[in-house]
Amino acid sequence: MENEVPVEAPASESKPKRKITRKTPSAEASPDGAQPKEQEPTEKAAPKRRTNRKSSAESQTENTGSASETNHQSSSHEPSRKKQQVEEISLSSQPEPQTQTQAQTQIQPTGENHNQNDASASENGKELRDNSTREQRPHQFHQQRHHQNPRRQGERYSQGGQQGQNNPRHQNHRHQNNRQPQFEKSRPLRTKYLDLLKEPEESIRNTAVDLNIPNLASKTFSEVTYDVFSAMVQQEGQGLGVCKGILEVLPDGYGFVRDQLGNMDQNDVYVSAPQIKKLGLRTGDHIVGQTRAPKDNESYQALLRVECINDCDPDEARKIVAFDSLVPLYPNQKFNLQSDAKDPSVRIVDLITPIGRGQRGLIVAPPKAGKTTLLKQIANALTSNHPDLTLFVLLIDERPEEVTDMTRSVEGEVIASTFDQHLNNHIRVSEIVLERAKRLVEQGKDVVILLDSITRLARAYNIAIPSSGQTLSGGVNPLALYKPKKFFGSARNIEFGGSLTILATALVDTGSKMDDVIFEEFKGTGNMELHLDRALFNKRVFPAINLTKSSTRRDELLVSAESLKGLNILRRVFENLSAQEAIELLKKQVKTTRTNEDFLSQLQKQAGLSNT
Repeated sequence: MENEVPVEAPASESKPKRKITRKTPSAEASPDGAQPKEQEPTEKAAPKRRTNRKSSAESQTENTGSASETNHQSSSHEPSRKKQQVEEISLSSQPEPQTQTQAQTQIQPTGENHNQNDASASENGKELRDNSTREQRPHQFHQQRHHQNPRRQGERYSQGGQQGQNNPRHQNHRHQNNRQPQFEKSRPLRTKYLDLLKEPEESIRNTAVDLNIPNLASKTFSEVTYDVFSAMVQQEGQGLGVCKGILEVLPDGYGFVRDQLGNMDQNDVYVSAPQIKKLGLRTGDHIVGQTRAPKDNESYQALLRVECINDCDPDEARKIVAFDSLVPLYPNQKFNLQSDAKDPSVRIVDLITPIGRGQRGLIVAPPKAGKTTLLKQIANALTSNHPDLTLFVLLIDERPEEVTDMTRSVEGEVIASTFDQHLNNHIRVSEIVLERAKRLVEQGKDVVILLDSITRLARAYNIAIPSSGQTLSGGVNPLALYKPKKFFGSARNIEFGGSLTILATALVDTGSKMDDVIFEEFKGTGNMELHLDRALFNKRVFPAINLTKSSTRRDELLVSAESLKGLNILRRVFENLSAQEAIELLKKQVKTTRTNEDFLSQLQKQAGLSNT
């Protein structure tokens, strides 16, 4: 035949080589009568098709030459071979872009086998796709597949399409409107918390009365202002909430706003890492802001907008100088610990070891020496004589009943981690309290931390920190003392205002070599030491203070020159007395006077008369 093109099949080890003739479309198939160009055979592999195994007789017939090949084409297998030829041409040929009529005419078989190939195409419809039409109109093909996608149909039906609007069987229920309402993150409130803080207290309290806020008499100005702000936000009806608390930033970058310092609760507000990074938030910052309700897969409320940071504008808060960049000085302003109480313990502490703003003091005490009671009395004296102070009482590894007693006896904020809690909680609570105190000092405020005890805090770090390969006597890891020293060393008096005072108790005579090593490490770091005597406690002599061992460094910066002369006279007297005789004599003399200044002036007069 004139239109047959011989093509050699790929070599195979199991079958001999044979020639396959392909039939190209004739000129009669062209609508314009032009002769189509002869196409070169392509080397693309034909798709897999089902073929019958040939017998050995047929294989011999293929190898007999051109005469046998002619006889084989005229055999009964000619229709099936021509059908395969049409399939190869339709799948392997790549025609040039042309009209749809030409493409349809080109793929149709020519000659007398038209009906046979048409029947074969109906059986193998998946293999006889109109590839030329698909290439000519790709956008129409993809658009058709897009609309035939059942998932897209469900979306059209759920949006009110004509076919699926009344047929719930075809609707995609996953795309129905059953989501929670989304709040506008950037929508500001008409009520500003900072504007309320600038208003007079009388005006705020009158507004609180109009809003029916309860218990106004027992609330401070800041508490009333926050209640007014919360009530006004609810009246705006945007579906938002408000929160205030102390921020705790976790190691992963995000954080939570805690309602109570150091305590975790389900009502805590989640703060994302981008918000913390953008606003420069740190652990210990006091935050007031807007919140939204948790979504379906969330457990906490989320912070949407920050109204203020540490009672100032968020932009201004970033300009505050960091605590580590502040200049420390010696304490030069003395706290007044004298009170009208009949117990002279606090007056003796104020006389022997004066405490100033920014003092770093150790209360060295054996067990059952009354250190916790003495801390309680010092805390009450500070809050009564200095209402501007911010007092934190930090109890680490203490008994729960002591925590309850301290909470009921002290007006300051008590933060505790009892001995039945995890060691990591001891560390976490202490670090949060320290960071909160630093944020307050950066604002120029005076803060006092009473820690009981720093020995137990060092024990917690010693267990929590991995071993460094070096161990001190008593099993103390040298790296475990770094964080407690950093905590204790944060106490300082700031040059241009603000101070952080830390009074920590250190345990001695416990029978543990570790406790003695910890005390020796902290012994030279403080600038005030107050020693309690176990022998005095056993004799029920209170306060059990060892007057000869207790002192304050650079006490001349805290007391006047006249008072300093009286203190020098008093210490000379104590050198010749025992610890019990000295404390009993001092208690007797202090009770005869009203203030320590009167006692020292009276002592100077007696010393002057004796000298004359």
